[in-house]
Amino acid sequence: MEIPFSTPGGLAGSVRLSFPTRVYAGEVAEINARISLKAGVDKSNPATLTARLEAGIEEINPAGEVSINLSAGSPVEFSWLIRTARESTYPGYLWLWLETNHNRELILAREFVL
Repeated sequence: MEIPFSTPGGLAGSVRLSFPTRVYAGEVAEINARISLKAGVDKSNPATLTARLEAGIEEINPAGEVSINLSAGSPVEFSWLIRTARESTYPGYLWLWLETNHNRELILAREFVL
């Protein structure tokens, strides 16, 4: 699923999300977010992308917020490895923020269920 975004500060791009369709108890699965910036980032206006995966899943790696510096035209990808301990429904959220000049803007808040 590809989701376009733009910010009031003139940054634009897209996010491609990949979630497993099913996760069996004890198995490792992967969640991915690939972010491409199309406009608004240059050497005079550097940007940092921060992501966080929140869910009731027993194991999430990496846990907490992770960040990476961006440049226009170079996509970046965040990947989380997850493992569930039992058969259940696991709701969660994927958050993505873009920071430029000490201004942090939310570009995606996506609810999901595994």
